[in-house]
Amino acid sequence: LFAYGLGQFESNRFQGFDARYAVSGGLGYKVVESDSLQVSVKGGPAFRHTEFVSGDQESSLAALLGFDFDWTFAEGLKLTQDANAVAEAGDRYGDRIAVRTSDGDELGYRDLDRATDEAAVGLAALGITRGSLVLLSLPSGLDYIVAYVATAKLGAATGGINPRLSASERGDLASGAAPDLVLTAPGLTDGLPNHLHIETVDPDSGPPLAELRSSGEAPPPVALDPDEPVCLCFTSGSTGRPK
Repeated sequence: LFAYGLGQFESNRFQGFDARYAVSGGLGYKVVESDSLQVSVKGGPAFRHTEFVSGDQESSLAALLGFDFDWTFAEGLKLTQDANAVAEAGDRYGDRIAVRTSDGDELGYRDLDRATDEAAVGLAALGITRGSLVLLSLPSGLDYIVAYVATAKLGAATGGINPRLSASERGDLASGAAPDLVLTAPGLTDGLPNHLHIETVDPDSGPPLAELRSSGEAPPPVALDPDEPVCLCFTSGSTGRPK
């Protein structure tokens, strides 16, 4: 068992901040300790302060979790991996608006996270899993956004069908994509092949994807793979049939 203290600084204007400071202190435990291999874990409270490029500033309490790995596999050669993750205490942007539609409908970050968790559980119950493809034949709005994020949380991909397409164009895209599931809404089902797995939701029935959501539940986390697709994009069809 050991005590630790840690200070961090980073700057990344591409991510929108000029400076970010973090300080933490706590306890750690050496899981493995030998002449050639040392593995330890540590954790404790942390304080983080961020200065954004817009001039705004934000401070928050957090928890720091760390994993340190050092392996000396030959004289003078060492492999080192030190990973530290700061988990915010509470939802960092929970009360801020995440999305607002032209009709005035909106969702905050906390509500969006909860809605997409519950929808992801519902999609999983329909057989959607990592590597699946879900076609969204939905109007622009909160249902589309929640479906998109919920599908991504399962490691699956989405393809969006323009709601302005004709029934025959809609059918061509659905047939060509061969999705595992089509989410659609009243008025956007014409042309969809009957052999596909089709679920209809009503954007006017209440909360986004209310028919699919499993209240209070969340999907198991999925390991990120940067090479896996998250979206299948079709052409708009403005200069020819969409493809």
